[in-house]
Amino acid sequence: MKKWILILALALGIGHSLQALAATVSPEEQILQLTEKWLGTPYGVGPLGEGRDGRYDQDPLYRFDQFDCVTFVETAIASVLVSDFDGFKKRMNEIRYLGGKVDYTTRNHFTEVDWIPNNIKNGILFDVMGEVEKHSKAPIPIAIAEIDKKHWYEKKSISEIKLEGVSTEEKQSRLLELQTRGREMPVEISKLPYIPFSEFTNDRSEFTDQILATLPHVLVLSVVRPGWDLVAVAGTQLNVTHQGLLLKIDGKWVVRHASSDKRYRVVQDDLEVFLKNRQKVTGIKGIHIAGVSGVGF
Repeated sequence: MKKWILILALALGIGHSLQALAATVSPEEQILQLTEKWLGTPYGVGPLGEGRDGRYDQDPLYRFDQFDCVTFVETAIASVLVSDFDGFKKRMNEIRYLGGKVDYTTRNHFTEVDWIPNNIKNGILFDVMGEVEKHSKAPIPIAIAEIDKKHWYEKKSISEIKLEGVSTEEKQSRLLELQTRGREMPVEISKLPYIPFSEFTNDRSEFTDQILATLPHVLVLSVVRPGWDLVAVAGTQLNVTHQGLLLKIDGKWVVRHASSDKRYRVVQDDLEVFLKNRQKVTGIKGIHIAGVSGVGF
């Protein structure tokens, strides 16, 4: 109960902030101001679900006291181009769920084949990789992964059934039900274009962000690890390991993101530092970026 009271209190506060910001500043400035306030907010693993009516995951539909990397991005995007809290809630559902239909199986679980393409189709995001390629030194590579949703559902455990006041036996029943629904899910091939790290260095091996010069100042960044093999633990491959917001502030590109490293909170890193840290991880090859409609021009 205390969790829900806290979430409601924070929601009322964000509602007032949205109204004030929408009346006075541009969408770009809205997202900069809001996410600056969220710097230092604790990281939480999978903090959102389908709310109190959820059949498998009753975590809140929204919260502002903790974020993971995806929910930070979702909450930030949902907070702009709306003037009140009802608008925020509607937009949040549109971002997180196919067709805005709140259900575990319609949630955009997979960044590669759900989250990015569905939010481009619904007009919340737009593709910028074609524009990127016009300024790249070499053809943009494509990350390929086999997204096996059926086996991902099979790998679900009872710890992922988040229900309040429900017996272990009922949770086990819901888990089996969810796994059964997952058997209907297709295998999808993700083909995700990305900017390799080499595009961020010049002929003298110095950092350069020139490839971003013509792009909007607010972008969604996804870290790409082509064909990341998680079959043994999660039942599938992935192409994306992390998300954040790529923002141009005072002429400099920075990444704001909910970090699961030792900092375990929402942080801001210079783009150069962010990329160098990812480059140290075996298998990570670069980043995918997308624009946010109506923001950052």
